[in-house]
Amino acid sequence: MQRCFNIIFFLFLFSFFLSFDAAFAQMSSEDYLNLVHQEQQQNNDQIVLSLLNEAEHLYPKDPNIFFERGSFYFNQRIYKKALQDFLLAEKYSYDNTYTLYTNIAEIYGIQGKYEKAKEYYDILIKDYPENEHALANALWYYYKTLQIKEGIAIGEQAIQTWPSSSSINSMLALLYASLHNYEKAQGYYQRAVDISIQEGRYREASQTLYNQAIFEGEFYQFALSENLLQKAIGLDNNPSSYRLMGELYLKKLLYWSAKDMIEISEDLEINETETIKRDRTPLGRLVLAQLYLTFNQLHMAEKILSQVDKLNNQEWITSFGTNKDAYLSWQYSLQAMLWQKHYLILRRSIHESWAEWIKQKLQMLRATFFYFYYKSLQNAFTLKGANNMRHEQLLLPAYQDYLTLSEGYPNAQRRFLDLSSALELPFAPKAKPTYLAQKALLEKNAAWRDEALQEFDPVYERYKKQVVLEKWLIQQPHSKDRISLIAQLYDLNRAAVAPFGLPVQLYIQGDKFYTKPLHKFLKQNLLLINTSPYILKITLAQGTAEIILEKDAHELIQRSIEFTASAKGIAELANRVLFYLYFPTE
Repeated sequence: MQRCFNIIFFLFLFSFFLSFDAAFAQMSSEDYLNLVHQEQQQNNDQIVLSLLNEAEHLYPKDPNIFFERGSFYFNQRIYKKALQDFLLAEKYSYDNTYTLYTNIAEIYGIQGKYEKAKEYYDILIKDYPENEHALANALWYYYKTLQIKEGIAIGEQAIQTWPSSSSINSMLALLYASLHNYEKAQGYYQRAVDISIQEGRYREASQTLYNQAIFEGEFYQFALSENLLQKAIGLDNNPSSYRLMGELYLKKLLYWSAKDMIEISEDLEINETETIKRDRTPLGRLVLAQLYLTFNQLHMAEKILSQVDKLNNQEWITSFGTNKDAYLSWQYSLQAMLWQKHYLILRRSIHESWAEWIKQKLQMLRATFFYFYYKSLQNAFTLKGANNMRHEQLLLPAYQDYLTLSEGYPNAQRRFLDLSSALELPFAPKAKPTYLAQKALLEKNAAWRDEALQEFDPVYERYKKQVVLEKWLIQQPHSKDRISLIAQLYDLNRAAVAPFGLPVQLYIQGDKFYTKPLHKFLKQNLLLINTSPYILKITLAQGTAEIILEKDAHELIQRSIEFTASAKGIAELANRVLFYLYFPTE
């Protein structure tokens, strides 16, 4: 009995010493954090996370541990878990509220929760009124939440304290630009650029010049916008500036130059995003997709748009400053255009058997479904953006979006066209041809159409001219001046399309030309079509045929034909072909 008691007492004593030793050996939370910092220097991420999890288990209410783990997740771009830990650090009273609230606000911004981000910056500018960086960031979220006038009031007060702050000057410029206040915005942009250059921050100056170039373009100052972009590129190889330059070249129908600029932008952005570890923006790729759609290179456009689908996260949208609704509306409009072109190509294909006919109809049904699917998404995001802007009294962009949505409803179009022009023309008189052209298309008024075409900027609004001509031809394919309008289209494009070739649809006049052998010959031999002034050149696998276009003719008449013996029959074919650009209605 005594022996049994001794054994029990020994075991109890042993367990007591073990527990005492464990309690004595338990590390403090500061010891854990010191170890964490040591392992971070060695980039041992797994050990860092393991130590932080163990520390949380022992010290479940220590805000420093939650902040450190939140910072770890933040650096790994695991934002959901980072936010959870930062909010716990806030709950348990982490002392460095400036860094904590800044991180929380940034995550909310990345997630697109701009109101929540602004709430935290409102706290920061109240608790840290001397911090210029916090105030500039707060102004950014006033812009993102469309609370423009409130942001301007705060910014104007702040600029009295920090007159030499390039960031506050730049944000005030952006806010005033949102209200279309040209003089104020231009003045603040110039001050921001001058301050950045004086302080040697050339990349910042380049970014501000890029923002100003966008602003000048919205006021139809296209030449000034291009000049600002050239200065921005001279200060820093900013990929955004190259992309915007590409968009300017697109307005001028300089497609090849536009493609070069976009590709430079894409290459620079790959290097930049690999360095700072964030996703690339898809904006350049959307411009490329638009270029490929213009030339009916649908497989390339489809490939690019499939890549863009993978980049619809909030992080790049927040850091880049893009309006998410407008961006998604643009993306889905290109998707809709892609499937519309698929459908129109299928509709014009000639089937050679019942099996091919059934396959063609199924493919057309598929293209129709996707066209309406993406068109509905485009309209939904356009409407959402318009409603948000109207709610915040940003009426001009709201009315312009409503005008886009009202296509096909003439009364609504007239209303929003009048509202938009009444708001924009007083501060941007150069917008007049745009509204006149829209009114001409709506009322089918050829005199207004010609006046608008005449008043468009001859260099920078060539794309708008092209759109007006195409829409007119599609709406009224049998108009009396149709051949003249087609000639103007070719004249606009002749220099722009030389490097690409200009895809054109073929209409064969006469039933006897819808024969299987001829259709098969066309599919095998037609490669592309180039243009020069009033001359259409069909390049075939084995020869070339040229047709001169006469403005006053009611058909395209063959004047000269060049072909080799192996291209026999091309002359007869060319004499019967009617060329029509960009999928007009039959």
